[in-house]
Amino acid sequence: WAQSADILESIGADFSVMHPLIKATLDKTLTMSPHDGQTGPARRGDVDIIKKHLSMLSGVKHKLYETLSTDIMNEYHHNLTDHQS
Repeated sequence: WAQSADILESIGADFSVMHPLIKATLDKTLTMSPHDGQTGPARRGDVDIIKKHLSMLSGVKHKLYETLSTDIMNEYHHNLTDHQS
């Protein structure tokens, strides 16, 4: 959460914009399996959005997002592994 707060602060947004996403994520965690509840661009195989997100990140944040996205895509979309181009 601290990482998202830093990113939001850097663009002048308040962390409270994350509250609905946090609540929805926690609600899903309590009602379904992590595998079934996984959402987001990597889960959907949305390579274009992942590339856009990566272009906005640098350093450790870039590597972390890239690593997690690749892992999620490999789990759900075995044929989509080259999203870094």
